[in-house]
Amino acid sequence: MALDGNQEDGILLEAEIEFEHESSQVSLEQESSDLLPVVPVSGTYAREGHFEYDVNGVVISGWEIITENGKTSSAVYGPGKVLIAATVTTTTAEKTTTVRHEGAWGNVVSTVVELQSDTRKGYLEYDASGTMISGWETIIEGGKTTTAEYGPGKSLISATVTTATVDKTTTVTYKGDWNTIVSTAVDFHSDTRKGHMEYDANGVIVSGWETTISDGQTSSFVYGPG
Repeated sequence: MALDGNQEDGILLEAEIEFEHESSQVSLEQESSDLLPVVPVSGTYAREGHFEYDVNGVVISGWEIITENGKTSSAVYGPGKVLIAATVTTTTAEKTTTVRHEGAWGNVVSTVVELQSDTRKGYLEYDASGTMISGWETIIEGGKTTTAEYGPGKSLISATVTTATVDKTTTVTYKGDWNTIVSTAVDFHSDTRKGHMEYDANGVIVSGWETTISDGQTSSFVYGPG
């Protein structure tokens, strides 16, 4: 930590304090409980920042970043150490959550969740009330892959559900809500049947083709509507 100041006749006029890559084995509560309202957790943490103080030792402005145990808090302060804005990012194996505060700690204005597990990927945005603004996610489970795009209130914009078996892959497309199917596509890929079929919202074929192999005979077909 470095302290730079101007003095006249022993009176400190102003000071600047910089924290550069400060680390310790003490708890966050012991080191900086007056700086960030983070739940104290013993262990290694890092801190860096820059603060400016007036002649009375009151913060004029400043910023700091504190990292501890998968959580990173970044804050910008104004006069009197009033919070201007801050983000608190928590990372686990399955997701990264970033919460933004403005004006005061606890005044959450938005939250972003990034999903990053092997079975779930996505990016979801929430407003100050925790209501979804927009987002998308892909879920993989038991041979089924569901990809969905959401609007305000987690209203469905569109989605595809793809189910794969040894013989075929079926993809169903939804729009507006999960009860509204707009199309279905089926790809055949068995040893005896190859092809691609497209169906409308009512399950009526729009177009397609297939090739079948049976008893040494190969038959190929091309289909139109109906």
